[in-house]
Amino acid sequence: MTAGTDGMAASGDAPTGQQLPGPLGGITVVEFGRFVTAPYAARLLSDLGAGVIKLETEHGDPFRSFGADPKLSAQFLALNRTKRSVRLNPRTKAGKAAVLALLDSADVFIENSRPGSMARMGLDYETLKARNPGLIYCSITGAGTEGPYAARPAYDAVGQALSGLASQFIDPEDPHVAGPNLSDSLTGMTAAYGILGALVHRSASGRGQLVEVDMITSGLALLGAEAQVYFETGVVPGPYTRPGNSSSFVIRCSDGKLVAIHLSSVEKFWLGLSRGLERPDLVTDPRFEARAGRIENYEQLRQELVETMAKRSSTEWLSRFTAEDVPCAPVHDLADVFEDKDLAALRLRRRLTGPERAMSTVAIPVRFDTTPVSDGYLPPELGEHTHAVLRELGFDEQRLADVLEADQPGQQATGAPGPGSTDKTETGTASHAPAHSSTTGEDR
Repeated sequence: MTAGTDGMAASGDAPTGQQLPGPLGGITVVEFGRFVTAPYAARLLSDLGAGVIKLETEHGDPFRSFGADPKLSAQFLALNRTKRSVRLNPRTKAGKAAVLALLDSADVFIENSRPGSMARMGLDYETLKARNPGLIYCSITGAGTEGPYAARPAYDAVGQALSGLASQFIDPEDPHVAGPNLSDSLTGMTAAYGILGALVHRSASGRGQLVEVDMITSGLALLGAEAQVYFETGVVPGPYTRPGNSSSFVIRCSDGKLVAIHLSSVEKFWLGLSRGLERPDLVTDPRFEARAGRIENYEQLRQELVETMAKRSSTEWLSRFTAEDVPCAPVHDLADVFEDKDLAALRLRRRLTGPERAMSTVAIPVRFDTTPVSDGYLPPELGEHTHAVLRELGFDEQRLADVLEADQPGQQATGAPGPGSTDKTETGTASHAPAHSSTTGEDR
């Protein structure tokens, strides 16, 4: 079977368990991350063909046991396809030597620890740069390396709150945290974006560099238009500011289903909507006649749509609006997305299979005609590829044995912070361990 939509092959697909070179073929990425931000950044690079080695310690990425499966939770599966797992203990002499050997041959290193954690392990940028000048070192933090927030723990909700993202999604009258880990994912995407820029620079100069990414700046970057409105007018946008300006609506129909409409500033869409609704009076209503009036009287217009669209089913309204070329769509839940026959051509659901397990996964969102990418292979078991990767680095049987012995719990090198160290974070986790925030890790 080839990797595809539940067995459906497609041009450019590689057999399940394989990875096409893609545009990043030949690039080696070492990810020393936990939870979302660093793992997601690394997965985005693996989707483009990079070879990703996931460096894990003792019990592995905590996201492995986040759900019902104690080893491979759904959250872990989503972020770690097409990676190889190497389990090493960098607190021991043999383990540290193996980690350094791994990084000496890497093109990219991604970590999401609190500031100072990598330096305490001797894995900071300056140390690694001296050994591997071409290394691109991506450091993901909650709020940078300076200021009061830098040392605090940062999870997705914290990143959303501090960056202003949450203010655009939370109803102030009935506040709830809602939606996916937006701040974490944006930070991971920003990290991948920065790494790609550094790779282009290195291709010309031969030099690596430090790439720093934080959750706050990454989240704020998504709010560029809202920030500009504030800069220019002093008005602070809220969750309903943009829908009014863009004439966007979500309306419930007689069958209880929701329909989304986005008129933007194009007059023909407004006229088409009025025809689809059989409401010519809306076009001549002084409140709605001009776009400025529709913005100013957004809530009144929305109420007109609510009353009218409650009289017919979503299917009928969508048919009417589509006939008038009005931008509209049913509001899908995830099950709807994968069952919508009109979306089948996008092949949004893919299957990865192995000798003992299989899983569905979402499609890679970019398609290339010259450097095609594949769906890749199943996420790894903890330490599944330790032997193979170290052998590729030239480790003989004795060195392998030393590394495996050093990997046993409780082993640590002289002078290195260990489980009994007083060097702790606020959460009680040794601060040399990767943090686990949405963008960088949660132990922020």
